Amino acid sequence: MIHFATSFEHPGLTADDRRVPEQLAQRGVPTQVLRWRSEEDNRRVRAGDLVVVRSCWDYHLHTEAFLAWLDQLTGRGVRIANGHERLRRTLHKRYLLELEAESLARIAPTRLVGQDDAADLDELIEQLGSADLVVKPAVSLSAHGTWRVASLGRPQARARFAGQVRQQDLLVQRYLPQIEEEGEISFVFLGGLYSHAVRKTPRAGDFRVQADFGGSHVAHLPDKCLIDQAARLLDGFADDTTYARVDAVPVDGGLVLMELEVIDPVLFLSTDSGAVSRFCDALCA
Repeated sequence: MIHFATSFEHPGLTADDRRVPEQLAQRGVPTQVLRWRSEEDNRRVRAGDLVVVRSCWDYHLHTEAFLAWLDQLTGRGVRIANGHERLRRTLHKRYLLELEAESLARIAPTRLVGQDDAADLDELIEQLGSADLVVKPAVSLSAHGTWRVASLGRPQARARFAGQVRQQDLLVQRYLPQIEEEGEISFVFLGGLYSHAVRKTPRAGDFRVQADFGGSHVAHLPDKCLIDQAARLLDGFADDTTYARVDAVPVDGGLVLMELEVIDPVLFLSTDSGAVSRFCDALCA
């Protein structure tokens, strides 16, 4: 049995994902939806079943409960697509700095600021060499709690930063103007192999490419050299993934990594005619 994990807020599969169980049923593979915080749904999961995290889009609000749920599934002999430890490692955005330290990825100039750190916004502006910074929670999704320092006056930005860092770890990054100018590319990998890509662009006057903030996406065919760069990153960190999405911005002919999504990324399956079949192949494997 394959269980597609969702949430109470998003209990059903997305329109993009809905075609996957339909095709799996044609192959004789049973599936069902699992709301990850539902005790009733979790009782239906058996040892040897496969859980595929899809629209658990509230995990950043229930982080400890989400990690405990993964532990509990693993302890019961349930398989988790992409692996329990990899999901746990990428839950906190410190993994981006780890990838850079391992020379696996190039990222924007970044500082991780913990709740107990004494750093203030002015110090970070000096360290990163720019007053145009992006602040984002270290555990977050869909740009929740993400903002741009330059969009506020300095006193207001200082106050917002100080209030936010008391609540959570933050990632502070130098703003990349290429996001507004050219957008961000999402490279989708299924079964460890490149499948397809989309280009995401923010709405006019914004920098967030997520649909929640007015961003849009179109099918995109990246240059082979960029696909190869994304594939090398995956090979170095997550070569045995069932599914993954590499979000990156092309800068000076190379990729600057924004996220390596292996928990519950939107896979844009509807933008490529063969993507659903490739996803089903990866799940069955």
